[in-house]
Amino acid sequence: MRHKVKIETLTSVHVGSGEKLINNCDYIVDNNNVYIISPEKLGKLIGTDKLSIDKWVAAINNRSFDNFLATHTQGTSKEQFSSRVLANWASGEFKEDSTLSTCIHDGRGLPYIPGSTIKGAIRTAITASLMKNVAKSNPNLSFGESNNKLNKLFNKDENLNPQYDVFRFLLISDAYFETGSEAAVKLVLLNQREREKLIDETRAPQIVEVIDKEFDSVFTITIDKKKYDIVNLKHDLASFPLEMSSFDSLFRCINKHTKELVESEISYWEDYIRESGKIGATGYIENLKAIKDVINSCGEGKECVLRLGQGIGWRFITGAWAENLETFEDFIPRIRPKNDKYLQYDFPKSRRIDDESYLLGFVKLTIED
Repeated sequence: MRHKVKIETLTSVHVGSGEKLINNCDYIVDNNNVYIISPEKLGKLIGTDKLSIDKWVAAINNRSFDNFLATHTQGTSKEQFSSRVLANWASGEFKEDSTLSTCIHDGRGLPYIPGSTIKGAIRTAITASLMKNVAKSNPNLSFGESNNKLNKLFNKDENLNPQYDVFRFLLISDAYFETGSEAAVKLVLLNQREREKLIDETRAPQIVEVIDKEFDSVFTITIDKKKYDIVNLKHDLASFPLEMSSFDSLFRCINKHTKELVESEISYWEDYIRESGKIGATGYIENLKAIKDVINSCGEGKECVLRLGQGIGWRFITGAWAENLETFEDFIPRIRPKNDKYLQYDFPKSRRIDDESYLLGFVKLTIED
């Protein structure tokens, strides 16, 4: 089974490249745009003159790159020495030492969401669906026992050889987005703390490059059950998940999973601000309700909402299935660093959101053919 699938960004998506750019060196900010400098393009503009090159290096070291550009690129548009231009939604946040965490691009310079990222989020949805049933049957599982059951859900090989992993038979291509879909956004923390305001202004905001909301692309999903059956004759594979038996069941599973997480998040924060009297989560809750409306409007088995990428937090990374265990409190010291400092707070205690109170990473998937 193979289908083309449309992917639409409901909120900004960040899949990091691991690269951090330095302000007034690797990029410059001008009003509504952030320009990522291309050394190759800039080099062609200033030429091979040694004095110009020495001034270029000195400008970088002295953090006076904007002055260098003003002198050496007169009459030239910034696009001519930039590899890409980002919409600037982080206005006023760029300081002299600000860094920009970039998103991944291919060799053509196109931003994309890797198939492995989409597949990982889908795996989480199916894992959560199956492990919730395990938790109901075994509510007193220890951390080690739950890990053991988790590891054997899709791979019975003792060494967890990926060759025998059931998800090997779910094939997902990369989703490439158009040039100009990138933006720079500011991320802040919605954070439980003693202060009245939940938005933590004591920490410097993080500036990241994202694929902006309201952009779309097309990729393919293949469920190769026939190949699974062939391999299963030779090797005793784990059971093929019912949730992956058809696109209808897969999309229903994903949408149900996302809806449950969003609903529990809304309920949690509504209760929290009512009981604590703290402020700062109202916009966050309203944005989650808007995402819930999109989830509810999805065509059954044909559309779904998924959350993916970096910065999505513990609950969405894991599916939060472990919260159904009666032993979950015993898990927290194992998964929260320096837990003894945060015993008065719930786990997880913070959410990373943009300055419009949106979580990153929500996308809508629609079967196209």
